[in-house]
Amino acid sequence: MDIRFELERMERILNDIEKLRCSESAAVTEYRIWDGKKEDGAVCDTGEWRQAQIDTPWKGTDQHRWYRTKIQIPFSMREKHVEFWISTGREGQWDATNPQMLFYLNGKIIQGIDVNHRRVLISKNAVSGEEYDIALYAYSGTVEGDLMIHTGIEALDEQVNQIYYDFMVPVQAVKVLMKDKKDDARKILLKLQNAAKTIDLRMPYSTQFYESVHKAGLMLKKEFYTTELENIPKVSGIGHTHIDIAWLWTVEQTREKVIRSFSTVLRLMDQYPDYKFMSSQPILYHFVKEQEPEMYEEIKKRIAEGRWEVDGAMWLESDCNLPNGESLVRQILKGHKFFKDEFGKESKSLWLPDVFGYSAALPQILKKCGIPYFMTTKIAWNQYNQLPNDTFLWKGIDGSEIFVFMPTTCNYDRTLGENISYSETRNTTTYTGIINPNMLLGTYERFQNKDLTEDTLMLYGYGDGGGGPTREMLECADRLKYGLPGIPKIQLESEQEFFDRTYANIASKEEMPTWDGELYFEYHRGTYTSMSKIKRYNRKSEILYEQLEMLSSMSSLLGIEYPRRVIDNGWNTILLNQFHDIIPGSAIESVYTQSENEYEEILYEGSDTVQTLASQIAETVYSSKQSIIVINTLGYMRDDIVEVDTQGAYIASGLIDQAGNHYEIQYISENRFLFFAKQLPPTGWKTFYIQRGEKPESLKNKWNYEFENDFYSVRFNKDMQIESLYEKKSQKEFIKENRLGNVLTTYEDRPMNWDNWDIDAYYKKKKYDYDGISDTKVLESGPLRTVVETSYKFLDSTVTQKVCLYKNLPRIDFVNHADWKTHHVLLKVNFPVQINTKYATYEIQYGNVERTTSNNHSWEVAQFETCGHKWADLSENGLGISLLNDCKYGYGIKDGEMSLTLIKSGTYPNENADIGMHEFTYSIYPHDRRWQEANTVAMAYNLNVPCINVLHQGNETGSQPQEFSLVSCSQKNCFIETMKEAEDGKGWILRMYENSNTRVKADIKLGREAESVMECDLMEHDLKQHKCDHKRFQAWFEPYEIKTFRINWA
Repeated sequence: MDIRFELERMERILNDIEKLRCSESAAVTEYRIWDGKKEDGAVCDTGEWRQAQIDTPWKGTDQHRWYRTKIQIPFSMREKHVEFWISTGREGQWDATNPQMLFYLNGKIIQGIDVNHRRVLISKNAVSGEEYDIALYAYSGTVEGDLMIHTGIEALDEQVNQIYYDFMVPVQAVKVLMKDKKDDARKILLKLQNAAKTIDLRMPYSTQFYESVHKAGLMLKKEFYTTELENIPKVSGIGHTHIDIAWLWTVEQTREKVIRSFSTVLRLMDQYPDYKFMSSQPILYHFVKEQEPEMYEEIKKRIAEGRWEVDGAMWLESDCNLPNGESLVRQILKGHKFFKDEFGKESKSLWLPDVFGYSAALPQILKKCGIPYFMTTKIAWNQYNQLPNDTFLWKGIDGSEIFVFMPTTCNYDRTLGENISYSETRNTTTYTGIINPNMLLGTYERFQNKDLTEDTLMLYGYGDGGGGPTREMLECADRLKYGLPGIPKIQLESEQEFFDRTYANIASKEEMPTWDGELYFEYHRGTYTSMSKIKRYNRKSEILYEQLEMLSSMSSLLGIEYPRRVIDNGWNTILLNQFHDIIPGSAIESVYTQSENEYEEILYEGSDTVQTLASQIAETVYSSKQSIIVINTLGYMRDDIVEVDTQGAYIASGLIDQAGNHYEIQYISENRFLFFAKQLPPTGWKTFYIQRGEKPESLKNKWNYEFENDFYSVRFNKDMQIESLYEKKSQKEFIKENRLGNVLTTYEDRPMNWDNWDIDAYYKKKKYDYDGISDTKVLESGPLRTVVETSYKFLDSTVTQKVCLYKNLPRIDFVNHADWKTHHVLLKVNFPVQINTKYATYEIQYGNVERTTSNNHSWEVAQFETCGHKWADLSENGLGISLLNDCKYGYGIKDGEMSLTLIKSGTYPNENADIGMHEFTYSIYPHDRRWQEANTVAMAYNLNVPCINVLHQGNETGSQPQEFSLVSCSQKNCFIETMKEAEDGKGWILRMYENSNTRVKADIKLGREAESVMECDLMEHDLKQHKCDHKRFQAWFEPYEIKTFRINWA
């Protein structure tokens, strides 16, 4: 058969059939209009609304409007399939930021409207003269330009519509196959021949026309849609819509997006009985429950019948680089509880299609939450290297393994791609697939593990801003399930069905690959730093609310009520703002305006509650005279600086503890002093008595740019850059020869693609030193601390830095206040150090990871900027140096160059990102021995977690001892992370983790007798009992193991 021009001929026939799908149409133009939001806009009286033509240009963005009208079925459309159609002129553009609407019929929500969902079924058998009340709740979107809306009703010819799809699917297949699978294309064209010849298009809608359509349909059914082809690959399709909780829109707009998207899903389920849909993120269902309880009940029915699947584990699709370990656990705890309570369902998969990197702590967290599977697609965006496998076992830092399967959804021939999405660039896959032959073939061909299975996975449905699958996709799926020559067949199924089956079939195979360690994302490295203020809020809030929980656990022993409402409210805000486009800094400015307000509220309420509880605890402590009660919420014996606000209440010349040890104090202002507190009990308190006398005078030592204590000696140049840093125990100079430490430098930051997301490797090609520097000022010079201040100018931006040097601490703190006004600039600090090691160690959630410091191959080169939490370290045998911080995450450590990224000020999508005031502290900690022996973890926690102190007037009838510890551990590497009330209110949850890759048996001591100690998983399900005698129990910790215990006090 000569197939020249056959495809073109078939496409022409298909186009002509498409024009006949609608047999009659009538415009609907007259509307009553209300500008703005209105809760009862679908049913209220419209007497005061203005009358207007709907096609009058709508100017402006981010606006809401109601449209109301009535339609009457004309006589000519009687007994026909009648639909309402809407056009905005933006068809073919990206749906997430273009106009979206909610369609009401006779006052009831029917479905969402967007550029991909533009038709609404009114009646399958219309009655002449019947009236319908139409309401459109419209959102203009954020794309500039006049919006021209047109609406109408049309009669859809169902017979023509069916032949259109019957004919379209094989024609699409031929178009894909003609490039390099011409034999398969020829087979399909041969099968199309008779149907193409049979369709008589001369007199549309005539009896002769319908007879030919009927005959052609039977032919196509026989050739393509009767028997499934055997021995061809299968692609499993999961209906899905990715809805960003906030991004180029606010959380408030997401509340509308989820109603639009989920209502569309429900309507399509009414029309397509084989349609199954999956959506993660319990917070979205929470929004629906609050706003549309009737729709929520409809969703619950679909879930109960198994057609609507809920899974995903987390409360929302959180970032996995920046939140601490406890936050990740709380995400799953909250998400699990919602799905279990509301729907009786438990998650089996962590569903994160669009997250910017995956911590090596996740496998253990998931394993201990009962989550066996993990799904993502984003890592296919990697800049340098593609992962060698699309399915594998992922091994975490502790050795836990979970099963990973990554959808490979993509077009086979991108020149034919129909998917309008941000997520398919270069050679990547997408989570917003379209069911058609091109994408089915692309999904299969892109899959790298065909030696294990030929079953592959695609996610279909428009997303980012919601929308979901379309009727066109479902019509194609109904035909493609049979398979075509050269094209895989599709099977619509649930995500859990796919994962359960695939895991059972391949996980135990000898050739099943394993990925050991973090899944580092070679892209979006700027998200470790962008919108630094939000990252600071996150760190401070996480620490505050863990402190509050520990303090509440202490105070509960004294009969003080546990502040559940305050704690829950705080964690709700923390978890919400950890969404993967909020905390990374990649959302619009209005998102952060809201976030800052939310954080400020919980920081105020949390701090106030902490102080209240601390005061209540102090009132119960026995004290013969005025004292300071210092509370340590960390789980180890602590020596640290404590700052006391006297509030003008007294003058102290010194302090003394119960054992008679004297403590020198240093006044740092009229009503504030500091002292170095020793032997603060783990998770407990200690009393320091006030000694009255003359206020110590501040020393007026002249600053000579040198400082020395028992741990190190340091020499600065006139710009407060470090010329020498000598650690005394190791007798080692740390700064490289002829180099300087604490060098603040700016770099041009103009990434190739994603402004607030990316730092590209070439940023070092253009750097700028500071443009001016102030005179150095000595702010404090006392027996405990010296503070020297310098200001640096970078164009019109200013960084004011206080260098804090302590008599009794082996670290140097650099406390910074920046007034930043410059766009497209990175601010980094660099310490060039002499350490002989191939690896740097970085703190992550519940542990740490090692990364190479060399650039031997592309995998190492790609990691020029990586994520760490409170510390990173370079150690060789016998010594090392740690770089600590109180709110930063972006490290660059190569060849002894230790840098920390401080500010990144891109302009898209937030043109004012990082413009304004910044506060941050970084510290260096030179030490003998390696970081494990040098207690780097504790040093970093001390920097981040302040001691709490209360002025106590004395209480000789107090029932509590002057020193107390709630819980402590005999092994310093077994770290007490948190203690809180159990989720079910039954007992107290103690969470610990091993932090130095060591197997160890730990003795855990409690502050009072326990009735029982039960080891739990992270979901607080009891696993096994521990014997507890005399306030002690023992537990074995494996390397990096997280352990959770439920304690019931006697």
